[in-house]
Amino acid sequence: MSKPNDVRGLPGDIVLIRGVSEIDVYAAGPGSRDEVTKRPKKVGSVNKKAIGMIIALDDTGMTYVLWSNPLIMGWVFDGQLQKIKV
Repeated sequence: MSKPNDVRGLPGDIVLIRGVSEIDVYAAGPGSRDEVTKRPKKVGSVNKKAIGMIIALDDTGMTYVLWSNPLIMGWVFDGQLQKIKV
């Protein structure tokens, strides 16, 4: 594999986590926001060795990703991902 690229990916692109710690994955859709913070509800975490594939993008600064480890789908904040050039 080539080195990571810092541009925002497109659906179908393969990504890695930027940094050395795990990141949180969030739910989306009606009723999935925390009532106190108004942020999306956390549905899990992805470890630093996970590889993901971008499924969708939105204009609120989040990306929907299918992750390999653990196998989970959810939204992550932009800036936490590195696109892989293949």
